Amino acid sequence: MGWLLDLCPSEYRAHPALTTRPSALAWLAQRHVVAQGQANSAARAAARAELRDRVEAAAVERVIEVLEHEHARLRAAYRAVRLVDDALQGRRYVPRL
Repeated sequence: MGWLLDLCPSEYRAHPALTTRPSALAWLAQRHVVAQGQANSAARAAARAELRDRVEAAAVERVIEVLEHEHARLRAAYRAVRLVDDALQGRRYVPRL
């Protein structure tokens, strides 16, 4: 449950409706990860144009690297939370060779 809570705003830890119901928390965590991914995509698309007058070019490239790293992390988190949610819903997968 702690990992799912880590994917959500910290204020959610104060709500028993989420902290005592893993299935509801997994459902909500998926939505938060998707929203973060959408914000990350928008930031990656706008970074060069919107940051070029704020910071030097090398810093813009570093910011884009950070955003790309975060994009990969969010994709992995989404896959993981989906698997947790599927397991909580009783879905089973057949192993593939």
